[in-house]
Amino acid sequence: MDYRKVVSKFGKVCIELKLSEKKEKNLPLGKSKVGGCPDLPDSIEWPYYEGINFEGEIRKRPLAFLAQINLQDIKKYDIDNLLPKRGILYFFYELEAMPWGYKLEHKGGARVYYYDGNFTDLKSVKLDDKYWEYLEINESDLEFTPRIDIPKSQDLDVIANNIDELIYQDENKKYEYDYMYDMIYDKFRFNLLSLDINNKHKEIEDTIDNLIKSQYEANYTEDELDEQEELHMNKILGYANVLQNSMLEECELVVNRGIDCGDDYIEACKKLDKDELKIEAKKWRLLLQLDCETEEFPVEFDDCGSLYFYIKEEDLKSLNFDNIWCILQSY
Repeated sequence: MDYRKVVSKFGKVCIELKLSEKKEKNLPLGKSKVGGCPDLPDSIEWPYYEGINFEGEIRKRPLAFLAQINLQDIKKYDIDNLLPKRGILYFFYELEAMPWGYKLEHKGGARVYYYDGNFTDLKSVKLDDKYWEYLEINESDLEFTPRIDIPKSQDLDVIANNIDELIYQDENKKYEYDYMYDMIYDKFRFNLLSLDINNKHKEIEDTIDNLIKSQYEANYTEDELDEQEELHMNKILGYANVLQNSMLEECELVVNRGIDCGDDYIEACKKLDKDELKIEAKKWRLLLQLDCETEEFPVEFDDCGSLYFYIKEEDLKSLNFDNIWCILQSY
């Protein structure tokens, strides 16, 4: 595989979220943050979800408030103009049931709201104390940094149009190419993080040239590649740090086709037009990734997992956040 062409073609800008080291008390209303109490207008009610928790209980529970993003804080980093320029995005998730998102019954276990009204109409909202004990997440201010992001092989197989675009020299060695790509994936990403997003294509090409040369001249063994540190990140946009399968196809299968991607996933996929599925799957975009493996993130999703909020491009353009889909993956 020609890694230089692949990464240059599919590189995207993401916006990294870091919890601020400054522990500011009483953040201003509408400030970007993780945890604490959301700053909501009267038009947005606290969401609830009825699902099965880890103890097998079925009951209606309030979702936990994860984060709010003031879009003015990040508009200068959104060079592809994908997000609204103003307003706030609110992210909620049900932490007791922790719906995985592999079937349609999990709808409502995660919610995203968009508000673009007057900030003077916002107020800090807290639920009754009986819920707050397990819902409250420590509040922290957020800092943002633009990064250049690349897909893992699971997503690359979905977003590339055909085998020529993936640039395999030998289709029979696809598994070998994917394995090598994933092994040096984090090596690429560590070096791409510092690049200037306004000159991304040339700098990506130059950096990839140097990385590939150093990787192959070093003749790393598989064991040495396996030992390379995995990169964890909380981010807006870009590509998911996939832990299992590509979630692009999963979003499409569950949301628009009602297919359970649990036990029946493989059999269901055999009956589908795979080319048509990829066309629709590519229309899904990562909106937010929260990774509990980052040291500062105050919530753990299952067993060292990550939470991914996805949205279809057409819904993002029309500011329709009712149809977002949230998937939980873990090791």
